[in-house]
Amino acid sequence: MGRLERRRHGPRLRRQGRRQQLAQDGEEPLAAPSLAREALDAGKAVALAQSGAISGPDTAAFVASVPERDDHDAIASQVIESGAQVILAGGGRYMLPAGTQGRHGEGAREDGANLVERAKALGCTVVYTRDERLAHDPATTPKVLGLFAADHTCNDQDWELNDLQGKPTCVETAPATGEMADWALRASRATRRLLRSDRGGGNRQPRRRHDRGGHPRGPGAPTRPWA
Repeated sequence: MGRLERRRHGPRLRRQGRRQQLAQDGEEPLAAPSLAREALDAGKAVALAQSGAISGPDTAAFVASVPERDDHDAIASQVIESGAQVILAGGGRYMLPAGTQGRHGEGAREDGANLVERAKALGCTVVYTRDERLAHDPATTPKVLGLFAADHTCNDQDWELNDLQGKPTCVETAPATGEMADWALRASRATRRLLRSDRGGGNRQPRRRHDRGGHPRGPGAPTRPWA
């Protein structure tokens, strides 16, 4: 695959966790579900967290697919409708209609859709700052949408240039990427417990396990200590 093809199809390759076979014309990869879509279809919890905009391919490619990479409106819509229980990112401008004032500035959507209200209707708690996210308890409302900036949460250029231009390296009220990843994991665990409860998982029998010698043992069997 050439450099142009890698750049064009990179998000699709990443979202499937494997190299993707190209169609015979060499232009479009053959369709295949993403790892996130397979997880959602299996009833698993999915969390998407990134420092870029919600339409950025690093996470959006797992749940959205559009012909044009710059179609931020369509990508953001698909992310919200994807079923992912935890979404943490920037890109608040792609969530609101043009002219509508949001927490991080005016919206830029041209279709008039208000995805913030749509997310709330889907059961998401919406938070806009690090402090609001810290105050949120995923055990009570595991579905959460975090919008921490109008676009990216960090100014994607050398810090020296940011300093010369008087720009902060990152939006001061936004969480760090590592914090978002940690929150996403904790919230997805809470969601997983909820999904398990909805499926009657609270009454599941403990799985049989094996000791180090490969001998099966149940919950009441003696435990063989590890050497």
